Amino acid sequence: MFVKSNRLWLLLAHIPLGDEHVDEYLHLRDTRDNRRVAERLKRQVEAEIRAGTFDYARRFPDSKNLARHGLRLLVKPTLGEFALSWLDEQGSRVTAASHNHYRLLLKNHLLGYSIASKRLTDVTDGDVSGLVGALKEKFDEGSGLRAINMVIARLRTIFATAKRRKLILDDPMQYVLNLRQPKPDVDPFDLSESLALVDAAEGWERVFVGTLIFTGMRPNEVLAIQWTKIDWAHNLIRVRQNLRANGQVGLPKTPSSERDVEMIGRVRSLLQEQRARSQLKGDLVFPSATGTPLDLNNFRARNWPRILRRAGVRPRTLYQCRHTFARLAIEHGDTPQHVAAQLGHSTVRMVFDVYGRWLNRPASPAMEALDRAVSVTHASPIFGGESTGSGGKG
Repeated sequence: MFVKSNRLWLLLAHIPLGDEHVDEYLHLRDTRDNRRVAERLKRQVEAEIRAGTFDYARRFPDSKNLARHGLRLLVKPTLGEFALSWLDEQGSRVTAASHNHYRLLLKNHLLGYSIASKRLTDVTDGDVSGLVGALKEKFDEGSGLRAINMVIARLRTIFATAKRRKLILDDPMQYVLNLRQPKPDVDPFDLSESLALVDAAEGWERVFVGTLIFTGMRPNEVLAIQWTKIDWAHNLIRVRQNLRANGQVGLPKTPSSERDVEMIGRVRSLLQEQRARSQLKGDLVFPSATGTPLDLNNFRARNWPRILRRAGVRPRTLYQCRHTFARLAIEHGDTPQHVAAQLGHSTVRMVFDVYGRWLNRPASPAMEALDRAVSVTHASPIFGGESTGSGGKG
């Protein structure tokens, strides 16, 4: 490949195109300065050819050689266009709730900003930093940091996909860091508070609260439990469903959330008590009067504050029951690995990060010490004096 002049106009000669080599006029007069420009272009093309990234149509979009070789200009999509196509692809890969969450995230925090109109190949880490700065002005300091980090996470996935498909050479997200978020508000109940909460609840509420506290399951997972997923012979609750925000039952939150949760004796007793109330109404362990899943938001707003008042316990969110299980299990000798498995985490890192302050406890067989403590510390009449431990078959 070389630069030459033809009738006082410069052209780049001997460019590989298919099985032959062609010439391209550069629309530059043959002057000393323009020869420098042409030589620089030649070096760029040669570098692209060596790297395997040379795109003739993009480099010479007005070339007459394109039509002769059946080529056309392939315009790279904008970030917004590619993000929407990526979103469409996720429809068959994630739950409907996750897909809707991604859609709202892109709609509210990306597509309306100038970065979305830039070509995918032209977006830099500076552009992403500009978006982050704009979002920081939009949000408050608390919830905003988490929302912005979710946007960053989605952009990482989007650009990683673009690079895998060879639409970009450099991934700008490798230079973008997450914003530092405060540690999650972990304020679990202690053992006496936990037992007081179970005592203060009545009927199915008592079973629901006890199951939350002594299994570590998410509230939406507990409300989606089916009787057919309780393995009485092995004292397991097989978590295979999750109650979505729209009230429909679907897959669990993540693949690791699909797990088998162990029942200590008290959970078993509570669930056996619930069988008489609900098993004839359908497959759900906690059905509404019409047999549909219960409304979690309604429970949080009405039932939970009443239970807290009756128990005389300092108010905390319902989700602290999940943290309470982790605390109690660790305090009574359970291992971080087993706690992570019970909670549905794919790694133990979160257990160390979130519950590390309760880890310095003597070791004992998983779940057994907690089971004994619940039984011995609080001989509550609600349990009917039934023997604790693994319990008999249901």
